[in-house]
Amino acid sequence: MADETSKFYEVFISFSGTELPRVRMIENRLRDLGISVFVDRTENRPADRVTPNIEQALARSRMCLVYYAERYSRRHACQFELAQAFVADASEGGRTRLLVVNPEKGKDHIHPVELRDQIYVRDDDESPAAIDGVVSAVQERLAGLTGTFQDIDFQRLPMSYFRHPGVEPRVRRYSAIWALHSALNRQQHRMTQPPSNNTAVLFGLAGSGKSSLVDDYRLHFESAYHTVVHLDLHNETERVLEIHTAQTSTVATTGTVLWIVDNVSPDLDESVVEQLIPRHRDAHTVLITQQRAFDGLGEPVPVSRMTEDEGAALFTLCHTPAADEADLVRSLVNRVHGHPMTIAQLGLAAAERQGLDSLMEHVGRVLDGTSGTMDQIAGIFADRLSRVRDEDQLALLRLSAVCTAEPLPVRFVRDTLRRLGMSTQRVMDGLFSLGKALLATRTGEWWTVHPVVWQAVRRHLPDPDADIRVATAAAETLLGYDDHADASTLLHAQRLVENDKLPSAVISGLLRHIAFRLKDIGRPGLAARYFDRLLATGATDIQLAAARSHFDAGEYAESARLAREVHGDQEWDAAVILASSLDSLGLLEEAETHWTRVATPAVLSTRPTGNDLEARLLWIRGRSLRGSLREHKDFLTGLLNRRHDLPVHMVNAALLELADIQMQTDEQIEARENAQKVVDHYTGLGQLYRPQAVEAQFVLAGANLLIHFLEFKPDATRWPEAERTYRALADDLEPQLGARNIQVLTIRVAVGQTLISQGKAADARSYASELLAILRGRLADTHPLVLRCCYVLGMAHAQLTEFGPAVTCLEEAHTGQLAAFGVYHHETLRTQYELGVLLKITKDKTRANNLLDGVRRAAPKVTGRVNDLYGQATVATTLARYVPSRVLRWAHWLNHKDKQ
Repeated sequence: MADETSKFYEVFISFSGTELPRVRMIENRLRDLGISVFVDRTENRPADRVTPNIEQALARSRMCLVYYAERYSRRHACQFELAQAFVADASEGGRTRLLVVNPEKGKDHIHPVELRDQIYVRDDDESPAAIDGVVSAVQERLAGLTGTFQDIDFQRLPMSYFRHPGVEPRVRRYSAIWALHSALNRQQHRMTQPPSNNTAVLFGLAGSGKSSLVDDYRLHFESAYHTVVHLDLHNETERVLEIHTAQTSTVATTGTVLWIVDNVSPDLDESVVEQLIPRHRDAHTVLITQQRAFDGLGEPVPVSRMTEDEGAALFTLCHTPAADEADLVRSLVNRVHGHPMTIAQLGLAAAERQGLDSLMEHVGRVLDGTSGTMDQIAGIFADRLSRVRDEDQLALLRLSAVCTAEPLPVRFVRDTLRRLGMSTQRVMDGLFSLGKALLATRTGEWWTVHPVVWQAVRRHLPDPDADIRVATAAAETLLGYDDHADASTLLHAQRLVENDKLPSAVISGLLRHIAFRLKDIGRPGLAARYFDRLLATGATDIQLAAARSHFDAGEYAESARLAREVHGDQEWDAAVILASSLDSLGLLEEAETHWTRVATPAVLSTRPTGNDLEARLLWIRGRSLRGSLREHKDFLTGLLNRRHDLPVHMVNAALLELADIQMQTDEQIEARENAQKVVDHYTGLGQLYRPQAVEAQFVLAGANLLIHFLEFKPDATRWPEAERTYRALADDLEPQLGARNIQVLTIRVAVGQTLISQGKAADARSYASELLAILRGRLADTHPLVLRCCYVLGMAHAQLTEFGPAVTCLEEAHTGQLAAFGVYHHETLRTQYELGVLLKITKDKTRANNLLDGVRRAAPKVTGRVNDLYGQATVATTLARYVPSRVLRWAHWLNHKDKQ
């Protein structure tokens, strides 16, 4: 077999991974024509070096087809490939070896200007005809080319570094390099490009990598110039021309010149800066400054945030994260707005603290504003902030500091500062000035202070009296908004309420504001915390809302306690919550006394509405707990037939109750469909965190888990998927609700059931044993969840052929379920069946047959006849009734011998 590194290719295809299906179609068509093609299918992480085989393949290719999708422009590895091919192509001269294929409607994403300006091939409708066009263009281009790319050596690029102290690691930012290149060379494409004078004004925050970007540009393109001059004015505002003259007195500017003037103070007059630009017609000039300025002298080129890929690559150069920490790194990059110096310093700090704390803790300090590293970086803005003299701008900065670093609605900013006496025009002028200074940005109806600037304002502009005035005005503005569904200012309210310098009445108002908004947007666990704090202040009118939030969060003991304290007009609504809470706590007899009060004729009518309908659905849930399933299906089906007359949350509640019943009556396919409808609804809204969405995902995972007795080819791939879903749900809920929350524990028990289904018996035994100890410390021994976990542990022992412990666990579960539910309950019958089978194996045939006969007789009343439970019980009491125990033991061992 030939050495792959010695092969030559006619076409090298450069593309982003998301475009692989379309690229593969192009590749296959070219190969069918006998054209050799190189396509890299490896999934390199952003910080990985380009592999030698890619370098060699590009160098040994006659042309490069660039599939320039919008995502291609944001992928660091793609832009790296493009840069090397572009530079090699430019140095060779002659007909270009680059062919651009544009699958987008527009062309603004294509860089540099030379590629955007050339006639490229379109593939924006993804039709067969478009593929034909691409193939024809490749054939035509190849016909005019000889040889291959030359001078491509990825390792030969010299080492480079940021000029700012302590930020040596580098990631080249190709999108910004292309923007600078286009600004300097636009004049060469006057027919298709706007007018240009070969001058670029490169501007960005301190630490954004402006000087380093110019260094990278030189590394790639300085061979195109005869002379490169790099001056540094050190942000001087006096004697600028004198300094400039002294530095350039010995410079001979012959031929083409790249003229760089670094650290130009934005406070300089434009007429002075104009004299710094050479009048040489072949000169390309780059002015570098810290804010947008001098628009009349050249094309503005902002050096903004690193892309997510670039930021992750830079962090990885400083500190190598674990494989499961990639999302943490990306969240950190986004949190600091892709600021290069900050990313690098945080990476270096993470490396220094490795072993002392986790990356999650490191990121957490950045998110909550307590990072010492962020404080140090913020110090570079101290002098910059000291030069802000305008009171309106200072007020805007203080407003950002008393809130979080998250975006602020412009409406909120305006309304707050108007309370402090500023006119709307002054607010808008202040926002504009801060934006021009790059201290803040406005995007649509949102205003954001850069996170490092936010940190600097908090540390270097201390004025307690002014801060309290601004914080009070912000809080009073929030309290004036009455739309409970508007969560745009919620994070800011949560920060303001922790300011103990605010008046107590304002703090109480904020607690109420936050609690009801969290409740209305489907965050009951968080809402309950704020309701509790509000109750502690002496509030007496929120017990029902607090009880409901605790109930929706699975904190049933607390919801029951609060519901008992409600009197007057809301007493009936509280009784519904109390009865449901007691059901969830396993106190079915006590709950029944309250259901008697709740189940009025209006609730039990054929067409209840409003609160009566909500009570009916909770009542049905309570009946299901007691084993009453089939008689409620007709009501729920009829209710869903008139879904267009009902609120969406009521429709979803009915779908979930019906799906739960279908789960217990072996209609898992139908249960899947109904649960999926709820999941799809909240997926469309981007609200999978809502309680109904969480419950639907739980039901859906359970439906995927169960095996149908009549399903001859069950999809076993669904079982690991169910385990992943359960674990993800529990991990998402636990930080909000706590590890001992009943909803969280219910999902944890379900994880054990998935382990049993997958035959991971040893894992299930260990998992269920630990979980059972937690449950016993949290709940009564007769609680349904404790009994369910006993069942899981018993099944794990059974799969491991540990029959003694298995019988003990199943006996405990069965005894408890008989006491709690009675015999006519699906969980009682399932446990009774498994216990009967084990007793057959352990030679207690008489009792075993009695138990199994009981399952066969009771199952039709509870789950129906066409289901696995009834079918299995029938087989066990007929065909297997007289099979010897040793044969059953052998069959059991054979079935479970591979389970560990």
